[in-house]
Amino acid sequence: MIKFIRKIFKLKEKQRVGFFIVHGFLGNPKTGFGDLPERLKRNKIDFYMPQLQAHGANDDINTFNYKECLNKVEVEYQMFKKEHDVVYLLGYSMGGVIAGHLASMYGADKLVLIAPAFKYGGSNKITSKIGDFFKAHKAKNEDEMADVLEKNLKQEDAAKFLSEFTEQEKVEPSDKIKLSQDYSDKLKKIKITVFTNFMRLVSTVKKNMRNLDIPTRIYISEHDDIVPVDAAFYAFDKITNTNKRIHILSKVGHRVLVSELKDELITEILVFLYGKAKKWQKKKN
Repeated sequence: MIKFIRKIFKLKEKQRVGFFIVHGFLGNPKTGFGDLPERLKRNKIDFYMPQLQAHGANDDINTFNYKECLNKVEVEYQMFKKEHDVVYLLGYSMGGVIAGHLASMYGADKLVLIAPAFKYGGSNKITSKIGDFFKAHKAKNEDEMADVLEKNLKQEDAAKFLSEFTEQEKVEPSDKIKLSQDYSDKLKKIKITVFTNFMRLVSTVKKNMRNLDIPTRIYISEHDDIVPVDAAFYAFDKITNTNKRIHILSKVGHRVLVSELKDELITEILVFLYGKAKKWQKKKN
């Protein structure tokens, strides 16, 4: 009856707009996004942040499997899409790769990628060691790199790398404490297979990802020691829509949304997705 009345009087139903947000490798829905969830709740935005397979607080990270991870998030995204007329996608780090995958497979209305890990390995002394490691073993792509890790990398070396990376992250002091706490349990028990599954996930998505005709914003730091700027340009080249921008940031590290630029960037992202610049300014205490 309601639909019939709307049709008679040519009334338009209000579109259901949903925001689907994918977190990164070894993280959780809170890691890497800073104040974004609270900003969304405050402005009554309908959003969903899936928990990636094996990444929950009570999960064993060593059960991480790239096929199961992709399948789980695909199912949740398809259900989310059925409940919304308009869907915006945001992905951070490995979540950026997954967001690109979801957009390619099932579509999206707008896309935001933050440090999308289509490529990985930076230039500082920590990550350059990993790069030299792969070069020494003549690994040319993600699948070969995964094979090399499984055969050659020692367990203690993997834990040491993550520990050192956590310490050198360019985030605010309070966020550094949270970051260390979030990673502490994982660092004690993580196995090489977790890293190789990450690599195989990236490889799988890159092999199957189609060009995307979707308005897109991409953010990457020139000082990111995990995801190089080239990764952002890889994603940028996959976007055929003319409404695309790539923002190369300075003075921040991998986790741009928990950096000193977080308030500015969150506002900028919300303006891109929803418009109305003044509405999204963070309220002063």
